[in-house]
Amino acid sequence: MTLKELWLLVVRHLKLVITLPVVFALVCVAWTLLAPEGSASYTVSARIIANTYAAGVHSIAGSEARAAIGDDADYKYSTGVEGGTNTVVISITGPEKEACIALADSIADKAAAKAEKLYEGMESPYNGYVEHATGSKDVEKPNKSKLKYLIGAIVGGLFVAICVVVIIDLRRRAVKTPEGAQAATELPVLELLPAKSGERLLANVRFASGNDGLSSVLIVPTGDVFAADQACTLLNDAAIAEGVETFKAEVSAPLAESMSAAYAARDVDAVLVAVSQWKDSLPQLESAVAELKLADAAPVGIVFASGKGGNRKR
Repeated sequence: MTLKELWLLVVRHLKLVITLPVVFALVCVAWTLLAPEGSASYTVSARIIANTYAAGVHSIAGSEARAAIGDDADYKYSTGVEGGTNTVVISITGPEKEACIALADSIADKAAAKAEKLYEGMESPYNGYVEHATGSKDVEKPNKSKLKYLIGAIVGGLFVAICVVVIIDLRRRAVKTPEGAQAATELPVLELLPAKSGERLLANVRFASGNDGLSSVLIVPTGDVFAADQACTLLNDAAIAEGVETFKAEVSAPLAESMSAAYAARDVDAVLVAVSQWKDSLPQLESAVAELKLADAAPVGIVFASGKGGNRKR
């Protein structure tokens, strides 16, 4: 499916494409109004600047943090060594700022004290120092959060709507563009309907058939007959305007209804296949062309009725 065909699908099912995002947005608004506001969370960091043994101090700090936090689900910790330095960072996240600061400072002090005692007998004894936490608030503003969810709901609704219209199209495979009809049949599109006159269509039929003196043309509908009726009227009017009294264009029944068109097509100078946008499907079009070729009455081209012309009532 080309981008042009996708755009045509979206335009054709515009109500659905608009309705689903609106529904998703309304559900999101209702949810954000009913859902409780999330509580603020705070993240603070204490640092241990170690002249040596940073890896060991990091391990000690991790053990102390696990022991201090325990099973308290409201608080979380992380430890690490800043790249290219001997600085061990201890971060605590929780709902209470002062409690987070106290935890981070306590863990840092205990880890530094343990490291000093552990490495006191080494050639290079540990003599690091602690930078206590000052604290920083890390909370998402409710208004910003609601706007983010609303935008996400609209985008999600639009995505679902496009998926639905694509699935609908895949099931039916409607004829959407002249290029699609031409690619499916390898036949040229000789005229786009509605047209003001049949002069160009008549000329194109002559060129495609290689017969400047053709006197009979049969137009076979793919399914919907309006496009064939309109093309027939245009051809006959163009012939009258040129003063060609022996010319006659006729419309047959669709091949899906009767095989009489296949027999009649063998007795005329040229055969056209008429297709209506959205009303006819590519399988119908491909089948009609294949049956005409099988009857040794290969069509010379297609007349394509756009949505405006193809959707009119007879």
